Amino acid sequence: MARGGINKQRVMQARETLLSQGKHPSIDAVRVVLGNTGSKSTIHRYLREIEQELEVSQDPSGTTRLSQPLTELVSRLADTLQQEARQTMELADQQHQQEQLAFSQRLGDLNKENQQLQQQLQACQEQLAHTQQERDQALEDKQAMQQELNTSQQHQARLAAVEIEQQKQIESLEEKHRHSREALNHYRDSVQQQREQDIRQHEQQRQQLQVEIRALQQTISVQQTSLSQLNNQNGQLQADYSHAQQRITDLQQQLETLQQSSEQTTQQLTSTQQSYSQLQLEHDQLHNNNQQLKQEFEDQQLKAANDSQTLSARIDEKVSRLQQAQLEITALKAQVTSKDEMLERLLDSNKKARTE
Repeated sequence: MARGGINKQRVMQARETLLSQGKHPSIDAVRVVLGNTGSKSTIHRYLREIEQELEVSQDPSGTTRLSQPLTELVSRLADTLQQEARQTMELADQQHQQEQLAFSQRLGDLNKENQQLQQQLQACQEQLAHTQQERDQALEDKQAMQQELNTSQQHQARLAAVEIEQQKQIESLEEKHRHSREALNHYRDSVQQQREQDIRQHEQQRQQLQVEIRALQQTISVQQTSLSQLNNQNGQLQADYSHAQQRITDLQQQLETLQQSSEQTTQQLTSTQQSYSQLQLEHDQLHNNNQQLKQEFEDQQLKAANDSQTLSARIDEKVSRLQQAQLEITALKAQVTSKDEMLERLLDSNKKARTE
């Protein structure tokens, strides 16, 4: 059947148009003139009928008419050819419909596969976003650790300042200790002068005691000089000093009857020694505090180093996971691109098949 209003008259007009242009009136050319409408089988049938009519209605001066039997034979042959042509076109149409149905099914499968790939791509994008969030969180953790490290460094700087301040205090206490020793030595000289004045009243006892006191003072002076020069001999010098102190005490006991004012002087000496002991205790306490601050400083450095290593390991792991996700997304994009190209080729082939 004719499609879209195609009839024998229009096919004849198209044929005459092509002949007037010097072109061969083929099926495709006639179909183009008709505006790409009508099936090829219909156009072919009309062209055959037109040619048969033209052959029958030729001018008698040019050709001879066929006999009735030949005309009927030609007519039957034409009908047979037309019927076979229609069957061939119907088979071609059926095959085209089957191909179109298969194409539609294939297109549906590709659409489903494309949807699955889109879902996978969306999942990967979500995973990428999650990984980027984890990376951002890791960067925030790194910044927090950096701030904590800065805080620790500031604390270490404060500890160093405190250590310097305590060192200054220790030096000040040592200076005070030195002044106290000098004051003690000066006080001893004063006491010795006072004792010499008391001993002059008793020449015999003074001579004997003065010799012993001078010998002990020389021993103490030598020991104090050795103590300032050789700290490693401090123990031995302390022993000698204690021995000298014991000897002085023995001499003081011998002079108790001659020195009524020596008791007050001895009390002052004891007070000075107690002050010296107190200063020594403060020095030891400051030294212990200094050692404790040094230990805290080393612990803070060790903790900061461990935290920095842990944070670096976490950042490396996040970066590795992010790179793996990007590789998967790239592979999925390549698959989607390949499927889209295949879909476009199928659509183009379908369009060409419909056009033909």
